[in-house]
Amino acid sequence: MRDTVRAYRLLASHGRPDRPYNVCSGRAYRVGDLLEILLGRARATVRVAPDPARMRPHDNPRVVGNPNRIAADTGWRAEIPIERTLTDLLDYWRAALDPAQPRPA
Repeated sequence: MRDTVRAYRLLASHGRPDRPYNVCSGRAYRVGDLLEILLGRARATVRVAPDPARMRPHDNPRVVGNPNRIAADTGWRAEIPIERTLTDLLDYWRAALDPAQPRPA
């Protein structure tokens, strides 16, 4: 079961009503670093071309969620490394776009 689904199940049974929770690992990732991981797993040559019209210079440069409340109330902690999630995501789309490949579980 994926981390988020497990978190939602625990919140449904142990979370407090009207209390906000962050379902997060508590770690920040640069989008460029996530892109590098995906590019490293790509089976094709991928050209990355930033679109200046889509850049948002006023965004927060770093956003990190705090998982302390969900951990305290439910015992939940993120377990699946981001690298595995990205690999699973690539595998899913490879299978979805190629009907000859078996669909991942």
